[in-house]
Amino acid sequence: MVVRKLDEKDSLGQESKSLDVIAFDRKKGTFIWFGVNGEGGYSLMPVNVADGAMIFRYDLVEKGKKFVVRLTLTGMGGDTLTCIQEYSPDGENWKPLAKSIDTRVRPE
Repeated sequence: MVVRKLDEKDSLGQESKSLDVIAFDRKKGTFIWFGVNGEGGYSLMPVNVADGAMIFRYDLVEKGKKFVVRLTLTGMGGDTLTCIQEYSPDGENWKPLAKSIDTRVRPE
């Protein structure tokens, strides 16, 4: 299971705080992502796994415009995860949205 606490500002100028949980659904044999943000919004979605990366998409409405966001998480199983977020108005042409480097926190 991966738990991510985020404080971010993206390239669209949106600032957000969120908590993400990525877990394995043993019954279905797939990963699932649950995210909740500081504004009370939440999402639950399946995660695709390809070439050692977790990839998922979600819709975003910012300043009245609708975008598709693609998130790619790499480094699973290690101490450092890299998360690349890109956005697209049409699901074809992608632009950078945000990048984070997540470091494993070890219990003391």
